[in-house]
Amino acid sequence: LPTVGSVHEAAHAVDPAARVVSVDCDPVVVAHTQALLAAVDTVGVVRADLRDTATILDHPDTVRLLDLTQPVAVLLVSVLDFVPGDLTDLMATLRRIMAPGSLLAITHATPVAGADQVAAVEDRYRCTSTPLCLRSRAAVRALVAGLDLVHPDPDLGGPADLVPVTRWRPDPGTLPLPDGVADDPLLTGLLAAVAATPVPAGTAPTLGDAPARRPTARNRTNRFDPVVAQQPLIARRTR
Repeated sequence: LPTVGSVHEAAHAVDPAARVVSVDCDPVVVAHTQALLAAVDTVGVVRADLRDTATILDHPDTVRLLDLTQPVAVLLVSVLDFVPGDLTDLMATLRRIMAPGSLLAITHATPVAGADQVAAVEDRYRCTSTPLCLRSRAAVRALVAGLDLVHPDPDLGGPADLVPVTRWRPDPGTLPLPDGVADDPLLTGLLAAVAATPVPAGTAPTLGDAPARRPTARNRTNRFDPVVAQQPLIARRTR
């Protein structure tokens, strides 16, 4: 459900004209979101399964709000680890509709804890309507293969790569995690990455290489990219 710090709030804190399309397969969530955002004409809500890309792309809100000939940001946050099976076709479809310079942000849980702990977590989720689908670090990395990774912390240098979500450009002033928490498998096993679709040589700067803006308390979009909200956004998720 929309709450403090949701995608459209973060985007509008940077650019009030930013356009956002959210996707959810839960009819109750969609109905509640539509009621809350009825007066916000720059935000659309689509009821669909993430894997049903045709329904998402052909929906009137998507057509009205997003110009897919221009760079967009596709946010797959806390969703792919609830999508069973091979993700190859889904990711390929999303890439095809993303113009050069677009950004893809993903998070995904991986089994870094002991085998007994992992089995216990998976057993709990099997009792729900959304079983957990853990994938290896290599499998998660493959989801953004061929794209240009955005560095999680340029000040540290080194190559860009997957990192735990707590290490992906935390907000300025964020306090260090307490001893023992930073190494908790629930955090270290939840990986994040942001990657840009390649841009042909000699073209304009992309979302990922535009000059950075100084983050503010509400400018949470900066943890993904400094100016992502200046372009259309599309947030995709299922339940």
